[in-house]
Amino acid sequence: MGKVKIRLFEEADYSCFLGSDWEFNSRNSLGSYYVPSDAKECGTITRDIRWSIYEDAGQQYLQFKRLDTKLKPMDDGNGFRLAIVHLDKTSMQLQSTVQFENKPLTITYNFTKN
Repeated sequence: MGKVKIRLFEEADYSCFLGSDWEFNSRNSLGSYYVPSDAKECGTITRDIRWSIYEDAGQQYLQFKRLDTKLKPMDDGNGFRLAIVHLDKTSMQLQSTVQFENKPLTITYNFTKN
């Protein structure tokens, strides 16, 4: 019972990403995400990313690295990998598993193309 606090992508609490805007440029594998500020606890975040699709044992993943203002990888070159559950021309659903109270918790990310 109560609120769950989970920090996503070394940026902010998962709730801050609700309503965020993501861009994926297929021509150069660059993209970005924008998290708008709210009156509670989320500050505005604009982050460039470099993304790609990775496949392992038949499962496809969207993987990305956060980039600094000079488009250089942050986080010592480490990135994030999210399982692709659904992908078509208008929507995408991704999932990742994090540890919460020493148990796996699956987070689902739903994207709709504007």
